[in-house]
Amino acid sequence: MINHYSGLGSEMDPQPAQLPAHPLMPGEAARLLARRMHAGRQAAAARGNVTGGVVPYGYRRSFDPATGRPVWRADPETAPVVRRIFREYLRVRSLAKVAEALSAEGIPSANGRTWSRAALAFIVKNEAYRGMVRYGSIRARGAHPPLVAPIVFNRARQLARENRRRPPASK
Repeated sequence: MINHYSGLGSEMDPQPAQLPAHPLMPGEAARLLARRMHAGRQAAAARGNVTGGVVPYGYRRSFDPATGRPVWRADPETAPVVRRIFREYLRVRSLAKVAEALSAEGIPSANGRTWSRAALAFIVKNEAYRGMVRYGSIRARGAHPPLVAPIVFNRARQLARENRRRPPASK
């Protein structure tokens, strides 16, 4: 049986994946497995489930006891920071100023360092914060809770677009 934990070499992979030895060649078997995994991720995304990857700042990964599938839950320590990022960005209209304020208060970024404008731009553009899941061209309402209201997300995203087009202020 092939599952998404096969080949991890951990306690989650109690038995090795059983790939047919014949008539498929090893390269063909790998392509078949890749196609099946891609189709499974597409189906999961269409249902609003997370499909792997890095958990966005403000969330933490846990497992749904009913299904055993990974889910994102709001992190009680960092979710308020995400909400503040959106609120402050709409108020001061500058990611650099928000980054300075967060860093000055000693609030660590996702990598434990000071905040950068680029890190905040990534957050402001990430649809996961409004409760959406994306996988390739598939967009669906996620099973995870949104950290910001859609109207707040859309205003912040629009502001980011406007700021990107605006020429830098002269000093």
